[in-house]
Amino acid sequence: MKTQAGVYWDRKRTNKINMKAALKWVLQDENVHTTIPAFANYEEMKEDLAVMEDLTLTPQEKSDLELGEKLGFSGCYCQQCGQCAAQCPARMDIPTLMRSHMYAFAHRQPKKAKATPV
Repeated sequence: MKTQAGVYWDRKRTNKINMKAALKWVLQDENVHTTIPAFANYEEMKEDLAVMEDLTLTPQEKSDLELGEKLGFSGCYCQQCGQCAAQCPARMDIPTLMRSHMYAFAHRQPKKAKATPV
């Protein structure tokens, strides 16, 4: 499970997601056995690993996780459930396209988006 949902709540990249809170929230779900937290440097890696010391969400972290909804943002992510695929008249692989969109716009990694297998 990709836990950071594109790093920002919005396309303009002005409202950052609280990464620690997102990772804690995901790791509290007994149905999640693997996560893929993104990090670009050693400090971010240390922050991700430090989450394992205590998965309890602070009141501020709980509030941070509701920020997108409070601001009216849906986030830049796809749950990869595949329910949309049957509705597409062109039979496009919507979950893969959404993942590619996340790489291109949320993570600003167009090469990774282009390399996403379809």
